[in-house]
Parts: sequence; structure tokens; C-alpha cells
Amino acid sequence: MMTGTDISSFAWVVEGVLLLFVGCFGIVGNTISIVWFSRKIIVKNFHQLMLALAAFDLIYVCLSITIFSLPSLMPSLWTNSTYLHLIPMLLPMAQVGLSGSIYFTLAIAVERYCTVCHPFWKLSQNWSSSCYILPISFLSFCYNIPKFFEHQVVKRFDTNISTLGSNNTSIFYEEILPTQMRTNPAYIKIYCIYLNLVVHGLIPLFLLIILNISIYKQMGIVTAAGSRRQSNLHSREMKMAQVSCIIVAVFIVCHGVRWIPNVFELTRAEDDSEEVLTNWPPWVQYT
Repeated sequence: MMTGTDISSFAWVVEGVLLLFVGCFGIVGNTISIVWFSRKIIVKNFHQLMLALAAFDLIYVCLSITIFSLPSLMPSLWTNSTYLHLIPMLLPMAQVGLSGSIYFTLAIAVERYCTVCHPFWKLSQNWSSSCYILPISFLSFCYNIPKFFEHQVVKRFDTNISTLGSNNTSIFYEEILPTQMRTNPAYIKIYCIYLNLVVHGLIPLFLLIILNISIYKQMGIVTAAGSRRQSNLHSREMKMAQVSCIIVAVFIVCHGVRWIPNVFELTRAEDDSEEVLTNWPPWVQYT
């Protein structure tokens, strides 16, 4: 059984040190990707989608460090009024970045699938990257609108604190608390548990697996054909398809851990008790 001190130390290591360390690599990697793909002379849909993916990843990583890592390393931030009032806005923006990251990964897989498995159909359609970028960006924001109303900064008064020369002096402090909507059992079950599991988990995972299996099979067929002319024609497309498969593999590994709390919530979703729905054990909180 973990004590309060053990949980605090674990949170400091995971949220403070480890998240900051991994996040710095993410910031550097995504910044390089943005610079690299923005300088491409011949711009393709794949490049534009990779650029959008890097941008949304960068938003998510930067905000995650700001929200979770910095307060663990500098607890004094929890007493900073400006920081506290920013959190209810930064949390949903981080979720927007997460949603965009998930579905731009899926968009890249769809684009590669069309290019590799149905090249003539893709040429006949001539879709621009905006057909992917605009809807995903818009829907990522719209889906997370309720999260802008989940938290609020509340002023509280502490009458137990005494100051020099007087006792029982009322001193106010601010803290972030969930709104009534966020603690509503129906909202937690429908939006936070079921919708989140389907929209951020099952749908993208299922489609990514199906699309990339098809891409992998088609790449094998093209390679087995052994035609030099065909190889030269599709070499760049095949390389980009390989990059897409790698991105999806990394996506599944990294997001697999994030599904642990979703599954844990799902197992307790039928209990309408607010305590059951909002109180998680430490091993779930830090996955």
C-alpha cells in the first residue's frame, strides 16, 4: 500500500522529471519536423499532414509539460493566481491537441492507403490536404468544447491561519475545482468514459490496424513484382508508406498506456456513485 509520501515522490518522478525529459525530446522532434516539412520544395498531401500532425503534437506536449510537469517541480505555481486561471483553459486545449494528433495520424494512414492501394482512384479525385486538415482541426476543437466548462477557480477562506498581532484572521486562497457538470455521473459516464473510449480509442485503433495491414500487404505485392520501372515510379510513395507504418506503430505503443484509465473507468461506469467515478487509485492516476 502506497503512503502519501510514496505517492508524492512517485508523482514528482513521473509527472515532474520523466514527463519533462520525454517532453523535451517531443518538442525538439516536432519542431524539427515542422521546419523540415515546411521547407519541402515539392509539397504533397503527405508532407502537409505530417506538418499538421507535428503542430498538434507540439501543442499537446507543451501544454502537458505546463499543466503537469512544471507544478510538480515548482509547487509554488499552485499559489499563483494567473497560473490557476490559465489551467481551465489550457486543459481543454491540450485535449484539442491530443484529438488532432490522433486523427491526423489516422489521416496520414488514409492518405497512404489511397496512394499505395488505390493510386488511380486518388489521382482521379485530386484531393488537397485541406480536405483533411480543416475538418480534423474543426472537429477536434468542437468535440472538446465541453471540457472548457469542466473546471473553475474558486476562492476559499481559511480561518485557521493566524497572522502577527491577530488570531483567526480570514485569509483567502484560490484552488481549481470541478464544476457541477464535471461531477455529474451521467456526464462522466457518457462523455468522459464511453465517448472518450470510442472516439479516442476504438475507432482510430481499429481503422489504423486495418489500413496499415492493407498498406503492408500492397507494399509486399509491389516489392515482389520486381519491376524496375514500377519500383522507380513508386519508390518515394513506398518510403512514405513505411514512415506512415512506423508512425502508427509508435502511436499504438504510446497511446496504449493512456487507455488503461479508460478501461478502468469503463469497469466502474455502472456505479453512479460520484466517489467511485471520480476517485482513482494511484496506479491509474499516473498511467
